[in-house]
Amino acid sequence: KLAWKWAVAGMLTQLDREDPEIWNALGDAYQGGRGVELDLAQAEMWLRKAAEAGHVRSMTKLGKLLSRDERTPEEVSESVVWFLKAAELGNPFGMTSVGFAYREGRGVTVDERKAVDGFIKAYKAGSYHASELAGRLLSYRSENHQEAVKWLRIAVDHGYDGAYYNLALIHEDRGSPSCDTTEAFRCWCQVAERLRGDLRFM
Repeated sequence: KLAWKWAVAGMLTQLDREDPEIWNALGDAYQGGRGVELDLAQAEMWLRKAAEAGHVRSMTKLGKLLSRDERTPEEVSESVVWFLKAAELGNPFGMTSVGFAYREGRGVTVDERKAVDGFIKAYKAGSYHASELAGRLLSYRSENHQEAVKWLRIAVDHGYDGAYYNLALIHEDRGSPSCDTTEAFRCWCQVAERLRGDLRFM
């Protein structure tokens, strides 16, 4: 705690440098109550200052702060603007956040296709877990099952074994173009194996 106090005090003496990294760090400090009293208004002020100067990570942090449950609808809508700005600059978290916003209808109208596209962009930018997010959302509609299987398989290849559950549901669905009872059985076996593994550590 003392180290954080010294760090914040040091940053406050360097504000004449007009450095977005310092503004971002101050935003973090006030948001987490590290070295200073927790103050979300101060956190927002510093993160906004950094984001407006083009600091990409501050854009995502500001967006997350503005999307909190207690925020007004206008602020939640603004959060999506910052997530989109970060996404346009290649930030995977911004892309994933855009996906969540469209999936849940937070600040925008629900649009599953835009949500999936956001997750896919995040995956291509290096956020491999987003492949499971895309596949899971696609799995809810049988007309999307073939695309869902593709992304869920990619998720499994990256070690996200939870994707086996959605794969099993797809393959056992007789109304699905991807129905395959043999493959469904194999996926359920994978699910059961991982559940047994979890039980050994309970």
